[in-house]
Parts: sequence; C-alpha cells; structure tokens
Amino acid sequence: MKSNKNDKKEHSSRQDNLKSRIIELIPQRLRITAICSELKIDRSTYYRWLNDDPEFKRGVEEAKNHRNDFVEDMLMMAIFDGDSSAIRFYLNKRHPDYKDIPPETLQNAQNDVLEASESMNDKELLNQIVDMVNQFIKLGEMGIEGDKLTLLNK
Repeated sequence: MKSNKNDKKEHSSRQDNLKSRIIELIPQRLRITAICSELKIDRSTYYRWLNDDPEFKRGVEEAKNHRNDFVEDMLMMAIFDGDSSAIRFYLNKRHPDYKDIPPETLQNAQNDVLEASESMNDKELLNQIVDMVNQFIKLGEMGIEGDKLTLLNK
C-alpha cells in the first residue's frame, strides 16, 4: 500500500513541476502547442489541468498577461521607430477612425458614387471621390508618395 502512495506523490510532484514549467514558458512562447510539445505532454492534459486547477489557471492567466505586456511594449517600440505597419496596426485596433472597413462596404461606396455621379455637380462628385480615397488610405490600400496617390502592395 505504501508503494501506491509514493507513486501518487511522485505523480503529483511531476504534475506540479510540469504546471510550473508551463507557467514559466508562457511568456516566452506564443503557442500552447509548442509548450506542450517541448514538455512532452498532450494538449488535452494542459486543458484538463486548466479546467480542474483554479490555481494553475490563475498562474496561466497571469503569465499570458505578462506576455501581452511584453508584446505591447515591442509594438510601441516599433511605432516609436517609425514602423508604418506597426502604426497602421495600432490605429486599426485602437482608433475608431481607422477601424477595418469591410471590402463590400467600399464596393458599395464606390457603386453609390458612380450612381450618384450622374446627378451631381463636379464639386459634389469630387467630395465623394475624396471620401472614398480617404477610406482606402485608412485601410492601407493606398498611400501618398510625394504629390502622387499610389496603390500599395500588401
């Protein structure tokens, strides 16, 4: 009987060590799959522990928050270095004027302009075109180089 108790104790100790190691690795890895593979445990084991062990779950959430803080710091550093992709990403996610506009919305706007152009004067039509170009710029589809408007390759 004593052997069985020792086996359970060893299993529990190994499990606790693996849980601690997972929490240590989360800030360094982006994917749980990579962590589980490195520690040679199945992902289903990780998710079972996450569901069954509130202390482990708190540790995982805290580790993910640390990782997110690090990633945000890196993003801000890229923005301050003038990385236009990072700037576009940040504005798209944080600023209401730069939110993603679905392609069908732009297509509908283009169709509206074409239909309305038949009954508009030149100034009204120009204003509609400028609004549409501004939407494309916010999406990162167009840019201004010098005094020319250009399509950007994604």
